[in-house]
Amino acid sequence: MNRSQPLLIGSARSSRRVLVLVAVLLLAACTSAPLQPASPGAAPGQVPAPQRQPTQTLITAVRVEPTSLADKPITGTGAGVAFVTRVFNADLDMVDSQDQPRPVLAEALPQLNTDTWKVNADGTMETTYRLKPNLTWQDGQPLTADDFAFALRVYKTPEFGVSTAAPIGRMDDIQAPDPRTVVIHWKTLYPDAGVLKNRFQPLPRHILEQQYNTDKGDAFTSHPYWTTQYIGLGPFKLERWEPGSYVEGSAFDGHVLGRPKIDRIQVRFMADENVVLTNLLAGTVNLATDRSIRYEQTEVMQREWNSSHNGTVLLTLSLLRYTLMQFRPETVNPKAMLDPRVRQAIASSVDKGALNDGVFGGQATLSDTFVSPDVPYFGELDRAITKYPYDPRRSEQLMNDAGFRKASDGFFADASGQRFNPLFWEESGSQNEHELNIFIDTWRRAGFDMQTFVLPAVQLNDAQLRATYPAMYTTQGGGATEDRLDTFSTLTIPTPANRFQGNNRGGWVNEGYDRLWQQFLTTLDRSQRNQQLIQMLKVVSDEVPAIPIYFNFAPTAYLSTLSGPKLGARIPDAMISWDIYNWEWK
Repeated sequence: MNRSQPLLIGSARSSRRVLVLVAVLLLAACTSAPLQPASPGAAPGQVPAPQRQPTQTLITAVRVEPTSLADKPITGTGAGVAFVTRVFNADLDMVDSQDQPRPVLAEALPQLNTDTWKVNADGTMETTYRLKPNLTWQDGQPLTADDFAFALRVYKTPEFGVSTAAPIGRMDDIQAPDPRTVVIHWKTLYPDAGVLKNRFQPLPRHILEQQYNTDKGDAFTSHPYWTTQYIGLGPFKLERWEPGSYVEGSAFDGHVLGRPKIDRIQVRFMADENVVLTNLLAGTVNLATDRSIRYEQTEVMQREWNSSHNGTVLLTLSLLRYTLMQFRPETVNPKAMLDPRVRQAIASSVDKGALNDGVFGGQATLSDTFVSPDVPYFGELDRAITKYPYDPRRSEQLMNDAGFRKASDGFFADASGQRFNPLFWEESGSQNEHELNIFIDTWRRAGFDMQTFVLPAVQLNDAQLRATYPAMYTTQGGGATEDRLDTFSTLTIPTPANRFQGNNRGGWVNEGYDRLWQQFLTTLDRSQRNQQLIQMLKVVSDEVPAIPIYFNFAPTAYLSTLSGPKLGARIPDAMISWDIYNWEWK
């Protein structure tokens, strides 16, 4: 985008904010009494009539409804559902808001080169966990080491599509020498074996084993355990799931870290950020997280709450926003997207500065690669990668080299006169759609006649759809940025065989990258792993299977009546809820 035009963007954006703020102020003016959360029967996003608020239910908002409440489901869960799954689950360990691992179900974490983490001469390993005593599932049945061994049998079943995902694909078997001892045998070296987080969870053998032994097909994957009859180990126990609207839970007395201080929780699925904003300011939602609000809404909240002190906004720069390219021959359109010069030309025509100014007022962190600038090896990485600064002239030269010229209308076309007009996908939401307008305006002035498609939030659970975009798809990744580099691994290409699970939605294949990725996953020495990462990201920067744009904001907002949420150490908003069992009402 031409830097001479930011006022137009700012004006449109300000108008939207004013309209939202006016609606909120009108709503607030209708009542002088505090509002209580909407009743379970209220429509999603509906603000109820003013009432008194003697409730102990924590009303929260997330953007996307999960397909399962499991931490490690055997079907895709959709984008941004970590808060929901955290509410109902507990694992061997977890990472806190300062990015530090903590034992949860286990008494301690395995330590390398001790009896709890043995490396064998043949390159295999063994890790041992000792479970805390007297652990139970939420139905009162005891949790035992056999539940972990059973879980691995399930996850390693090829039909379920997760058998090759880390860490499952690197585990050989799990043995249970006694009810409290979990011994994991590893087929290869695996540096993350000591902190599994939510990448592996136990499964209740007493609920699922009979069905698993009888039918490993649709009857097992559609078992109500995974959804409306979920039994977990987390701080809250599922009480009700109203599809398309909310899930409700009650405090689990047997939670390993103690009974939650808040008695009940309701998680509402609210795809419209402005509806969430309205409910927060009206006091009918206590907390919003997991992409349910964006930076645009936080600006309104901060202005309102700076004077009223009715709430708090927590912002982290942690979700990398990037544009994926399509590589599947049967899907990609136009075929010219397979030419690296075309992808490099597109990358050179992305004005990241204009995007940052227009969407975030210049407050976001721009990126030329796929890991955070805070990693210790970033200086060496930054010198090694190929960069694509905004340069329309360079973009045009690359398109010319690929056989395209600007026609009389200023848009690129091939030698036959066929216009180059790939379809650009963007996920729905006011911030994303504002971003989309800046993308398209910039590209059109550079000669790219991009077509657009906005993916509705309700379709973010459709893994097959998200893997079959024809040309480009802008999305974002949370979690550890190094973990997210499986986005470029052949092993994570979504296919019918793995039920379209995996982050490599574009189907990019590069033997050099795959070789380095496998080395990275089987190297224990940190300095060696850093060098492997640098080489991997150099390959990515040359081939452009995706364009990194900026680290997006991951906002969480909550009312002043709630005590507990804390700003994390540059990690996703999901980690803000790591200690939700300790949250309480003021």
